[in-house]
Amino acid sequence: MDKKLSQAFNKGQDALESGNWLMAVQWFRKCIEIDPKYAPAYHELADIYFHNAQYDAALEVIIEAIKLDPADMESTFALASVYVAQEKFLEALRVFKRLEQEAPEFAPELYYNMGVCYKNLGYPDYALDYLKLALEDDPSYFECLEIIGKLHFEAGRLEDAKKSFKAALDADPGNVEAHHMLGDIYAKEMDWDASIREWETVLDISPKTDEALRKLAITSITDAKALKTTKDKKESKEK
Repeated sequence: MDKKLSQAFNKGQDALESGNWLMAVQWFRKCIEIDPKYAPAYHELADIYFHNAQYDAALEVIIEAIKLDPADMESTFALASVYVAQEKFLEALRVFKRLEQEAPEFAPELYYNMGVCYKNLGYPDYALDYLKLALEDDPSYFECLEIIGKLHFEAGRLEDAKKSFKAALDADPGNVEAHHMLGDIYAKEMDWDASIREWETVLDISPKTDEALRKLAITSITDAKALKTTKDKKESKEK
């Protein structure tokens, strides 16, 4: 590797590690000036733009990298990931299906993303198939478990949904969404004590964050307590 190229790349990585992503961008751009075919610089730039939600900028860098090397599977995966972030699920799925054939080593993230695409395109059965493939590679993939749980919940398979959300909590005990969904499941089963317990856990875990979910939990607890009181009064009269 050219000495100037190596120095510029190392300075870019140093800037990134120190949290100065703007400086890192300048150094990785410098790398491309020195060697327009230097793929790692494109990868780093795309990653920076992606994580800063600058998806158009990320897309521009990725497309340039793929033009230089159509066999660059890392950039191809990044391309599909940007499409997912932009909610262009059909375009993303087309790229992921190519990767499924040419670069299966991107599993389990590959299968997870394909599942996400199928779910958002309205194909829950295909989504479940691919999410389960991702879990075969990584049984603790809690994002997969969470989406599988939601798919089961939407289909009315409450026991399957409950198992998925409990497994997600085994992998990530602080998963607010899983606790909230369990609260919804218990509410459907009219197990008010369990539902209230789950929603109160949501408030304990994130008292200041995720304001929309927090407000929903407060409303759910209020409704559940009212329904529980009504149920208790009815049972008392029956006695």
